[in-house]
Amino acid sequence: MNKEDFLKQLQERIRILQPSEQQDILEEYAQHIQMRMEGGLSEDEAIRDFGSLDDLAAEILEAYHISPDWQSKIKEPIAPVKEAAIQCAGWLERFWQKCRAAWGKFRKWLSGQWQNLQLRLKKEDAPEQEVPEQPKLEKPPKQPRPHTFWGWIKDMNRRLWGMIGALFAWAIRVAKILCRWAWNAALLCAAVPVVCAVGFFLVCTGTLVVLLVQGYPALGLLLGSIGIVVCGCGVLVFACTLIWKKPNNNKEVGDHA
Repeated sequence: MNKEDFLKQLQERIRILQPSEQQDILEEYAQHIQMRMEGGLSEDEAIRDFGSLDDLAAEILEAYHISPDWQSKIKEPIAPVKEAAIQCAGWLERFWQKCRAAWGKFRKWLSGQWQNLQLRLKKEDAPEQEVPEQPKLEKPPKQPRPHTFWGWIKDMNRRLWGMIGALFAWAIRVAKILCRWAWNAALLCAAVPVVCAVGFFLVCTGTLVVLLVQGYPALGLLLGSIGIVVCGCGVLVFACTLIWKKPNNNKEVGDHA
C-alpha cells in the first residue's frame, strides 16, 4: 500500500470529523511516513508500522469521543430511505405515464368532437341546390322547416333583446307612475295646511262681518281676512294646475289619426 492509498482509506474512516480536523490528521500522518522513509524504511514498511488501519482509525476517533462503529449506525437508515425514494420515483413515473395516456385519449376525443361540429356547421351553412321546376301537383301540406343552428341563435338573440326592451319600457312606465304619485302626494300634503288656513279665515271673515254689522270696528281685520282667503284660494288654484295627470292615450291616438 502506498502513501496516497493509505491516506485516502484513513480519510474514509474518519470522514465524520470536521474537514479541518481531517486535514490536520492526514498531514500529521503524511509527515510521520516521510520521516520514517528518511530514516531508512520503505514506504510500505513505514505504513505497516502503524498497524491495522481499522485500529488506527478507532484510536483517532476515540480521542474525539466518537464510536468507531459510527459508519454502521449511519448506513442503517440510508437503505430504507433509498428504497423509499426508489419506490416513490417509480410511482411518480407510472403516474406520469398514466396522465400522459389519459391526456392523449382526451385530446383524441376532443379532436373528434371538433371535427364533427365542423361537419355539422358546414352542412347547415351549405347553400341549397336549386331544384328544377316541375308541374304543380297536389302535395300534402309542407311541414315547417326546422331552424338551423345559426337561425336558432339569431331567433333567440332577437327574442332576448325584445324581452330586454319590453322590460326596460315597463321599468320606465313604473318609474313614471311612481314619480307622478310622489309629486301629487307632495302637492296634497302642501295643500292641506293651505286648505285649513283658508277654512279658518273664512270662519273668521263671517265672524268679522257679524261684528262689523253690530257696530264693532272690525273693518281692517275683515279686509285682511278676506285678502288671506283670496290668496289661499289662488294658491290652491295654482296647485291644481301643477297636478301631474295620467296621460290620455285615446286622445293621443285621435290626434295622430
